Amino acid sequence: RESDLVEILSNTQDKIPDAKISSLPKFPDQDRFVIEVGAEGNTEMVTRALELLRDQFDQAGFHYKEP
Repeated sequence: RESDLVEILSNTQDKIPDAKISSLPKFPDQDRFVIEVGAEGNTEMVTRALELLRDQFDQAGFHYKEP
């Protein structure tokens, strides 16, 4: 599943290069991991990137939580 996440992040960065995508993995326990994802850029590009990420996470079956 980690490779799915890498593909999603790379795909989003490729489609919206003006939004700089970053990720920070965290391992709260042995059974799961959490990745904090951020996007930097102008409001329009960041909004598009986060919408695309959310859609791809949903399609891949990942839980997506907005701050």
